[in-house]
Amino acid sequence: MNTLFIDTSSNLCFLGVDKLYFFEKARDISLYAAKIDLSSIDEIAVGMGPGTFTGTRIGVMFGKALAKALDVPIRGFSSLKRNPPPGIGPFQAISDAKSRGFYTLKGSFDGQNLTYEAPVLVEQVDQSLPITSEKSTIVHLKNIEASPKINLVY
Repeated sequence: MNTLFIDTSSNLCFLGVDKLYFFEKARDISLYAAKIDLSSIDEIAVGMGPGTFTGTRIGVMFGKALAKALDVPIRGFSSLKRNPPPGIGPFQAISDAKSRGFYTLKGSFDGQNLTYEAPVLVEQVDQSLPITSEKSTIVHLKNIEASPKINLVY
């Protein structure tokens, strides 16, 4: 199954099927998308945040429009899952919630299996766990669990 992954929820956006391409501006995604063989896409997975409201909205609406045009299902995933763990063992993904603190997603990687807890909003980051990096070049696409279908109501 070919899944098109889209995430525009932060300053570093990405789009891709087998290989992810990173963009500093969400508007650049549509330029790259024109180069993808859309007939090979079986489903679309969109980052649902946490992240900026406008950035997340751009990705979700772009994904919904493509899903509608291609008649394929669309699913959401936590944008905190976009970064791979820094190594084997426990880790956490963090996103700045501005004045409200931080969104954090704790998980564990044993070398093959990746497990996550539910994302939570915290005032302080747990300094004892390694932190994933948004600057990573590889994203574990196969480990991004998609949520149920997004309602395509227009």
